[in-house]
Amino acid sequence: MPCPSDAYEGSPDNDRYWHNWLGNISYFVPSYFQPASRRDLVWILQQAEAQNVRVKAVGRGWSFEDCAVSQDWVVDIGRLANTIFFLTHPATGPTLLSPTWAARQFGPSNEKLYHVEAGITIFELNKRLHTEQLAMLTRGRHSPARSPHRRTGPISISHRCRA
Repeated sequence: MPCPSDAYEGSPDNDRYWHNWLGNISYFVPSYFQPASRRDLVWILQQAEAQNVRVKAVGRGWSFEDCAVSQDWVVDIGRLANTIFFLTHPATGPTLLSPTWAARQFGPSNEKLYHVEAGITIFELNKRLHTEQLAMLTRGRHSPARSPHRRTGPISISHRCRA
């Protein structure tokens, strides 16, 4: 594990009743976690690996399908909503980004990256972007597979923005 953690400060809940927003999918989750930080998430994954159990990440339950149903552990990523600065910080970003993106991020380009944890809502992300005088790019058509309006990934997401 790249960044081990020895403590969990989030909210654990055993045998929790869970249902999607529509109510057509419901079940009792054997172990349900709400990590308060990425460190908590690492702790959960360490414990799951040690106990040989699977971990499934869930958002707010908007799916019509049973993709959140798990016989093992479930992690609600809703509290993971911090801005992640190391990728876009001038001291660390240039060595982590490709040369093209480093030039855009730290040069005169109006295309910038804004990196956040995956539990953020689009509403909150837009508020933060607004304070930075940025906005998400739109594609001019709606494509569910590429929509910027959905949560993505269990750990973090990056959005291309315009200044």
